[in-house]
Amino acid sequence: MPPKVKTSRDDIITAALELIRKEGEQGLNARAIATALGCSTQPIYFNFDSMDTLKGEVRKQAEGIYEAFVQKETEKGKYSDYEAKQIAYIRFANKEKHLFKLLFLCDHDSPEESAEALAENARVIREETGISPTDAFYFHLEMQSCVHGIATMLATNQLSWDGKIVSKLLSDVQQGLLTKYGDGEGIQ
Repeated sequence: MPPKVKTSRDDIITAALELIRKEGEQGLNARAIATALGCSTQPIYFNFDSMDTLKGEVRKQAEGIYEAFVQKETEKGKYSDYEAKQIAYIRFANKEKHLFKLLFLCDHDSPEESAEALAENARVIREETGISPTDAFYFHLEMQSCVHGIATMLATNQLSWDGKIVSKLLSDVQQGLLTKYGDGEGIQ
Protein backbone atom coordinates (compact mmCIF):
# COMPACT_ATOMS: atom_id res chain seq x y z
CA MET A 1 0.00 0.00 0.00
CA PRO A 2 1.50 3.38 -0.97
CA PRO A 3 2.11 5.90 1.82
CA LYS A 4 -0.62 8.48 2.35
CA VAL A 5 0.10 11.94 1.04
CA LYS A 6 0.05 14.45 3.85
CA THR A 7 -1.87 17.63 3.29
CA SER A 8 -0.29 20.49 5.19
CA ARG A 9 -1.92 23.48 6.79
CA ASP A 10 -0.19 25.75 4.23
CA ASP A 11 -1.48 23.59 1.35
CA ILE A 12 -5.01 24.01 2.65
CA ILE A 13 -4.66 27.79 3.07
CA THR A 14 -3.18 28.11 -0.43
CA ALA A 15 -5.99 26.04 -1.97
CA ALA A 16 -8.62 28.05 -0.10
CA LEU A 17 -7.05 31.33 -1.23
CA GLU A 18 -7.03 30.17 -4.85
CA LEU A 19 -10.66 29.09 -4.59
CA ILE A 20 -11.62 32.55 -3.36
CA ARG A 21 -9.59 34.18 -6.13
CA LYS A 22 -11.48 32.15 -8.74
CA GLU A 23 -14.97 31.83 -7.30
CA GLY A 24 -15.29 34.32 -4.49
CA GLU A 25 -15.91 33.62 -0.84
CA GLN A 26 -19.22 31.89 -1.61
CA GLY A 27 -17.26 29.10 -3.36
CA LEU A 28 -15.24 28.33 -0.25
CA ASN A 29 -16.23 25.18 1.60
CA ALA A 30 -14.43 22.11 2.92
CA ARG A 31 -15.57 19.90 0.05
CA ALA A 32 -14.32 22.33 -2.61
CA ILE A 33 -10.95 22.66 -0.88
CA ALA A 34 -10.66 18.87 -0.54
CA THR A 35 -11.47 18.45 -4.24
CA ALA A 36 -8.84 21.04 -5.18
CA LEU A 37 -6.27 19.20 -3.04
CA GLY A 38 -7.31 15.72 -4.11
CA CYS A 39 -8.00 14.60 -0.56
CA SER A 40 -10.89 14.09 1.83
CA THR A 41 -12.18 16.83 4.13
CA GLN A 42 -10.49 15.12 7.09
CA PRO A 43 -7.13 16.98 6.75
CA ILE A 44 -8.98 20.30 6.67
CA TYR A 45 -10.77 19.66 9.95
CA PHE A 46 -7.66 18.09 11.44
CA ASN A 47 -5.69 21.30 10.77
CA PHE A 48 -8.44 23.84 11.53
CA ASP A 49 -11.02 23.94 14.33
CA SER A 50 -13.63 25.33 11.96
CA MET A 51 -14.10 26.89 8.54
CA ASP A 52 -14.14 30.27 10.28
CA THR A 53 -10.63 29.62 11.59
CA LEU A 54 -9.50 28.70 8.08
CA LYS A 55 -11.18 31.81 6.64
CA GLY A 56 -9.28 33.91 9.19
CA GLU A 57 -5.98 32.45 7.94
CA VAL A 58 -7.01 33.03 4.33
CA ARG A 59 -7.88 36.63 5.20
CA LYS A 60 -4.34 37.09 6.60
CA GLN A 61 -2.88 35.79 3.33
CA ALA A 62 -5.15 38.14 1.36
CA GLU A 63 -3.99 41.06 3.54
CA GLY A 64 -0.40 40.14 2.70
CA ILE A 65 -1.19 40.21 -1.01
CA TYR A 66 -2.81 43.63 -0.60
CA GLU A 67 0.19 44.93 1.36
CA ALA A 68 2.44 43.75 -1.49
CA PHE A 69 0.37 45.91 -3.87
CA VAL A 70 0.88 48.90 -1.57
CA GLN A 71 4.62 48.24 -1.24
CA LYS A 72 5.08 47.84 -4.99
CA GLU A 73 3.24 51.09 -5.71
CA THR A 74 5.19 52.94 -3.02
CA GLU A 75 8.54 51.64 -4.27
CA LYS A 76 7.87 52.95 -7.77
CA GLY A 77 8.37 56.45 -6.35
CA LYS A 78 5.89 57.90 -8.83
CA TYR A 79 3.51 59.11 -6.12
CA SER A 80 3.67 60.28 -2.53
CA ASP A 81 3.16 57.52 0.05
CA TYR A 82 -0.46 58.56 0.53
CA GLU A 83 -1.21 58.64 -3.19
CA ALA A 84 0.58 55.33 -3.75
CA LYS A 85 -1.66 53.68 -1.15
CA GLN A 86 -4.77 55.01 -2.88
CA ILE A 87 -3.58 53.83 -6.31
CA ALA A 88 -2.65 50.41 -4.87
CA TYR A 89 -6.13 50.07 -3.35
CA ILE A 90 -7.70 50.67 -6.75
CA ARG A 91 -5.25 48.37 -8.58
CA PHE A 92 -5.90 45.64 -6.02
CA ALA A 93 -9.66 45.97 -6.55
CA ASN A 94 -9.19 45.69 -10.29
CA LYS A 95 -6.70 42.78 -10.30
CA GLU A 96 -7.89 40.80 -7.27
CA LYS A 97 -11.65 41.40 -7.35
CA HIS A 98 -12.64 38.55 -5.04
CA LEU A 99 -9.86 39.23 -2.54
CA PHE A 100 -10.86 42.91 -2.52
CA LYS A 101 -14.43 41.89 -1.74
CA LEU A 102 -13.21 39.57 1.01
CA LEU A 103 -11.17 42.32 2.68
CA PHE A 104 -13.04 45.53 1.96
CA LEU A 105 -16.66 44.74 1.07
CA CYS A 106 -17.59 43.03 4.30
CA ASP A 107 -18.57 43.80 7.86
CA HIS A 108 -15.60 44.81 9.97
CA ASP A 109 -15.24 43.27 13.39
CA SER A 110 -12.87 45.88 14.73
CA PRO A 111 -13.84 49.56 14.52
CA GLU A 112 -10.68 50.24 16.55
CA GLU A 113 -8.51 49.08 13.65
CA SER A 114 -10.44 51.34 11.26
CA ALA A 115 -9.95 54.28 13.64
CA GLU A 116 -6.21 53.50 13.85
CA ALA A 117 -5.95 53.37 10.04
CA LEU A 118 -7.81 56.66 9.76
CA ALA A 119 -5.48 58.31 12.27
CA GLU A 120 -2.41 56.96 10.43
CA ASN A 121 -3.65 58.23 7.07
CA ALA A 122 -4.45 61.64 8.56
CA ARG A 123 -0.92 61.75 10.02
CA VAL A 124 0.63 61.02 6.60
CA ILE A 125 -1.53 63.70 4.98
CA ARG A 126 -0.48 66.24 7.65
CA GLU A 127 3.18 65.40 7.01
CA GLU A 128 2.82 65.61 3.23
CA THR A 129 0.67 68.76 3.08
CA GLY A 130 1.10 70.67 6.33
CA ILE A 131 -2.67 71.00 6.79
CA SER A 132 -4.23 70.86 10.24
CA PRO A 133 -5.09 67.56 11.95
CA THR A 134 -8.83 68.22 11.58
CA ASP A 135 -8.49 69.10 7.90
CA ALA A 136 -6.30 66.04 7.30
CA PHE A 137 -8.98 63.86 8.92
CA TYR A 138 -11.71 65.21 6.64
CA PHE A 139 -9.40 65.22 3.62
CA HIS A 140 -8.81 61.49 4.09
CA LEU A 141 -12.49 60.68 4.68
CA GLU A 142 -13.49 62.49 1.48
CA MET A 143 -10.61 61.10 -0.57
CA GLN A 144 -11.16 57.56 0.69
CA SER A 145 -14.86 57.79 -0.14
CA CYS A 146 -13.93 58.54 -3.74
CA VAL A 147 -11.19 55.89 -3.89
CA HIS A 148 -13.39 53.22 -2.30
CA GLY A 149 -16.19 54.08 -4.72
CA ILE A 150 -13.92 53.66 -7.75
CA ALA A 151 -12.42 50.45 -6.35
CA THR A 152 -15.85 49.01 -5.59
CA MET A 153 -17.06 49.83 -9.09
CA LEU A 154 -14.04 48.03 -10.53
CA ALA A 155 -14.36 45.01 -8.23
CA THR A 156 -18.05 44.60 -9.05
CA ASN A 157 -17.57 45.16 -12.80
CA GLN A 158 -19.55 48.39 -12.87
CA LEU A 159 -16.51 50.17 -14.31
CA SER A 160 -13.77 48.91 -16.56
CA TRP A 161 -10.20 49.90 -15.83
CA ASP A 162 -8.86 52.90 -17.66
CA GLY A 163 -5.81 54.03 -15.74
CA LYS A 164 -5.76 57.49 -17.34
CA ILE A 165 -9.36 58.25 -16.44
CA VAL A 166 -8.96 56.95 -12.89
CA SER A 167 -5.75 58.94 -12.48
CA LYS A 168 -7.51 62.10 -13.69
CA LEU A 169 -10.44 61.52 -11.33
CA LEU A 170 -8.13 61.07 -8.36
CA SER A 171 -6.04 64.08 -9.32
CA ASP A 172 -9.12 66.27 -9.68
CA VAL A 173 -10.56 65.16 -6.33
CA GLN A 174 -7.22 65.63 -4.59
CA GLN A 175 -6.74 69.12 -6.06
CA GLY A 176 -10.23 70.10 -5.01
CA LEU A 177 -9.65 68.86 -1.46
CA LEU A 178 -6.31 70.61 -1.21
CA THR A 179 -7.89 73.82 -2.45
CA LYS A 180 -10.59 73.39 0.19
CA TYR A 181 -8.31 72.40 3.05
CA GLY A 182 -4.82 73.50 2.15
CA ASP A 183 -2.76 75.70 -0.06
CA GLY A 184 -3.87 74.12 -3.35
CA GLU A 185 -0.34 73.07 -4.30
CA GLY A 186 -0.96 69.33 -4.08
CA ILE A 187 0.60 66.61 -2.02
CA GLN A 188 4.34 66.83 -2.40
